[in-house]
Amino acid sequence: MATPTISTPASKSRDESRPSENKNVPVEQSLHHKLVITLYRVFAITVLYLVLAGIFSYAFVMGFYAVNSSWAAPIILSATDEKSLDFREKLVTSQQTIEDLKVDTNKLETGLAEMKKHRSALLALEPELQQAIVRERTHNRTTGPALAALDQQKQADNLKTQRVLAPLKKWSSTSRKIWPPG
Repeated sequence: MATPTISTPASKSRDESRPSENKNVPVEQSLHHKLVITLYRVFAITVLYLVLAGIFSYAFVMGFYAVNSSWAAPIILSATDEKSLDFREKLVTSQQTIEDLKVDTNKLETGLAEMKKHRSALLALEPELQQAIVRERTHNRTTGPALAALDQQKQADNLKTQRVLAPLKKWSSTSRKIWPPG
C-alpha cells in the first residue's frame, strides 16, 4: 500500500515546472505587482499600528480621568454662574486696588518733585544763611559786653523801682479800705 514514487526528468529546470500562465507575464509587470503588494502591506501595517496607538491612548486618557481626581473638569461658564460672579467681584476689587495704587503713586511722585524744589531752594539759601550766622556772631562779640552791662543796669533799675513802689502799694490798699472807690 505504498504509493509509487515518480521520478522527474533532470533536464527540466524549476522555471519550466511553473504553470504556463506565468511564462507569458513579462518581468517588469511581475516587479510592479511585487512593489504594489509590498506597499499595500506596509500601508496596512502602518494604519493598523496607528489605530492600535489611538485605541491605547484613548484607553489611557479614560483610565486617567477615572482614577485621578486632580484633573480639571470642563464646566460651562455663564454670566450668572456663582463662580463667575465671584471671579468678577475679585477682578473689580483688584482693578480698584490697582487704580488706588496708581493714584497714590502719582501723589507720591508729585510730592517728591515738590520736595526736590524745596530742597534746591533751601540749598540756594544756605550760603546766605552761613553769611548771616557769621555776621551775627561778629556783632555779638562786639556788642555782647555792652549789652550785658545794660542788662545788669536794667535789673538794678527794676529792683529800685520795686522798692519805691512797695510802700505805695501798701498805702493804696489801706486807702481803699478807708475810702472806698466811687
